[in-house]
Amino acid sequence: MSEVIIEKGLLKSLSNPDIEVIEHLIPTSNQSSRPGHSLDPESITIHNTANPGANAEANSKYVDTTENYVSWHLTVGNKIVYQELPFNEVAWHAGDGSNGEGNRTSIAIEVAEVDGAYETAIEVVRDLCKVFNFDVYTQIVPHKLWSGKECPRLILPIWDEFIDEIATVEVEEPKLRLLGVLDKDYDKISFINGVKGQKIYVEDPK
Repeated sequence: MSEVIIEKGLLKSLSNPDIEVIEHLIPTSNQSSRPGHSLDPESITIHNTANPGANAEANSKYVDTTENYVSWHLTVGNKIVYQELPFNEVAWHAGDGSNGEGNRTSIAIEVAEVDGAYETAIEVVRDLCKVFNFDVYTQIVPHKLWSGKECPRLILPIWDEFIDEIATVEVEEPKLRLLGVLDKDYDKISFINGVKGQKIYVEDPK
């Protein structure tokens, strides 16, 4: 398991080293999507891209050049994350206006509509909650909260399950090493609190 690292608002690594993090920031010249306002995050807003089959890279490239007032911080795909904006900059994502609480206080995550993105999003959001000290049940919210839009459209029907999975603390199973099997006659191996035929395991110190 790796360390979650954020430097100057930029995500450098996640706890799962199998998830690739790519810095793909919206150019500062695109002021429609990158207004440059300061953000002090108070929550995370979850979106679906509503672009079936388009992977994280495709969605990331779209927001670079769009002239619409739309943007977000992370695009999550299958074992990959693209960062579009630093976490300390406002994104236009919530649909509640330029001074709306969603736009001005929340980190925006777009979950691509491809296989594996949902599971990756769970890991990403779990890591961010730890870093920002967010409560999973009160500070992870759907886009619908801010604007009434049915978004994230794929996750909303299973929202409670999604949140519960983020809140679940995954405990790595200890590696077990077979030390020996008790001799059936109890006279060829020493044992403590053993029973006939019992296999003895201990946690592997490695």
